[in-house]
Amino acid sequence: MIREEGDQEGVVGYKAEEAIFEAMIRIRRTVIPVWTTASAFFAAALIVLVTILRPSVVSSTYLFSLVVAAIALSISSYEAIRSLSLDRI
Repeated sequence: MIREEGDQEGVVGYKAEEAIFEAMIRIRRTVIPVWTTASAFFAAALIVLVTILRPSVVSSTYLFSLVVAAIALSISSYEAIRSLSLDRI
């Protein structure tokens, strides 16, 4: 994640790998994947669909929106968990 680098003059410094931190948000000492924002959005959308926007008769459009929101939530949650795994850091 952070590696030590030295130059020709013997000066030693540290360089963070940008590939790891470009998809992360740092709040104080906590590192949160950006995918958690998408997961929270899709979870809220799914909750609103199931509770507030539930029609009296289930139509194919409503069912399609439930399936799309559930798939999007599962993909974004998977990516958030994968980015937190120790193998990638």
